[in-house]
Amino acid sequence: MKRLTSLQNPQIKHASRLRLPRERRQQKLFLVEGWREINSARRGGFAIETLFVCPPLLGQTYDPAAIDDFQSAGIEVFEVSPELLSKITYRQNPQGAVAVAIQKHFKLDDLPINELPLLLIAEGIEKPGNLGSLLRIADGAGADGVILCNGVTDIYNPNTVRASTGVLFTMPLVEASTSETIDWLQKREIQLIAAAPAAGTDYTQVDMRGPTAMAVGSEDKGLSNECLRAAEKTARIPMLGSADSLNVAVSAALLLFEAARQRRS
Repeated sequence: MKRLTSLQNPQIKHASRLRLPRERRQQKLFLVEGWREINSARRGGFAIETLFVCPPLLGQTYDPAAIDDFQSAGIEVFEVSPELLSKITYRQNPQGAVAVAIQKHFKLDDLPINELPLLLIAEGIEKPGNLGSLLRIADGAGADGVILCNGVTDIYNPNTVRASTGVLFTMPLVEASTSETIDWLQKREIQLIAAAPAAGTDYTQVDMRGPTAMAVGSEDKGLSNECLRAAEKTARIPMLGSADSLNVAVSAALLLFEAARQRRS
């Protein structure tokens, strides 16, 4: 394992540029922060190019044998100081390990569809943290995949990786337009259920036991008219206070776990 000491080192400068969305898009690379997330990326089949470790920050989680495993796999491993690591990481308090990984991009036909699919469609999501939370919720509810429609957020933003707690690497995530998604669902006879505050039926009264795709929209705009028109069913979450809507991740959690409950019973 090589030790880097200069802020001007090419590897440090290269990795630090990946904090910028433009660099991530151009290079098709992204940063993975945290030992747990890095291992999740490897288990999920994401190729790691470079690993930076800071033993003092890793503390008791530092395992030389694990470092040897990375090097045996042909991954470059560099030891860096806390100062150098802070130039790469997105977090204010880095956890001691950062990896440069190669992005993956999936298409709708890559989704692993079974006889009774449950999918989450997230339309117009802007905040990376919300996208990460949606992935984590979809995983917890047993969904088969997440479709990001007309998204404006970078799916490989470090905040997405962090908020997903590594689920980004194991939950199939597809980027597609709303029209492409609607056409794909209709061809496979998967019902589209749209979450809408103006819907006439509470979400607990909507039948979700068949092949289902649940659609949620951004908090400020909601779902597009195109998505609402294409939906076979609409569902509302009753709001009993002064607020008229919930955070998109909370809404998705209620809907997906209701679908899971109905399927169990």
